[in-house]
Amino acid sequence: MRIRQWTFIALLLSLTAASPCRAADAPVPQSQEEFSDPRQAARLIGALDRAIRAGRHLEAHGLVRQIDRFEELERAPAVQLLKAELAIAEQREDLAAAALQRLGPGEGGCRVNVAFAWLDNAQRRYDAAVQRLQRAADICPDQLSIWQQLAANQFARGNVEGTINALRHAIAIRPEDPQLANALAVALTEAGHVEEAVALLDQTVRRAPGPKTGWLNRDMASAMAGEPPTRDPSDTTARWSERLEAGGDGALASGRTDMARSLFAQAALLRERMDSVLWKKLSDLGSRE
Repeated sequence: MRIRQWTFIALLLSLTAASPCRAADAPVPQSQEEFSDPRQAARLIGALDRAIRAGRHLEAHGLVRQIDRFEELERAPAVQLLKAELAIAEQREDLAAAALQRLGPGEGGCRVNVAFAWLDNAQRRYDAAVQRLQRAADICPDQLSIWQQLAANQFARGNVEGTINALRHAIAIRPEDPQLANALAVALTEAGHVEEAVALLDQTVRRAPGPKTGWLNRDMASAMAGEPPTRDPSDTTARWSERLEAGGDGALASGRTDMARSLFAQAALLRERMDSVLWKKLSDLGSRE
């Protein structure tokens, strides 16, 4: 049974955004002859790259129009990659496919492989996307967002061990990130490594006690191993009720029906309002007797 907080896939698919920065005004070439100086082209391409990474899409489109005036520059592989990345940022599959087709199917570097992986995902070629992302990770092993995307793709393919492996690499890059630790714990629980998941979540909630998701997953995994939740002094009544319910879900998932019934009942009594979902869990357990 899957743990209830599988929303971590959205986290894994989100790229690590570049720090917002103000791009310096690039001199815009006015004639083909000006591109005899590679520095001019490099400045324009650099401005386009910065605009895309900072999410300034209107500015980026203006720079693309300037670049398109010069055929030789427009055909450059770096420009085609940036056009593909701009289309990806705007979720424009058709434009991304066109730019990547002009770029060609070569092996490429990290960004090329990540761009092709995005297109593979959009076109449901999930195995090809994993291969592309693995290639990107081999080239740029310190790039966190690549490991995040690889973990998400592996999970989408049902490869939980592959998800775990990618998340371990991600945590090696950012060991203090509670969201990554929580995602790894979820995957470990899914794979049946409950004790390791509980230990990891214990560390996570001690380091970052605020986020609710870590507590709920910890309580669910712990109850799966036979240990009910223990109230923390910082728990409000509402939060403790949610934690009890999460523990009940874990107990139920591992076949501990008596523990599940007790935890659900305690959770229900603490709710301010009638919770039909929670009471249905209790009712379903009653019908098993």
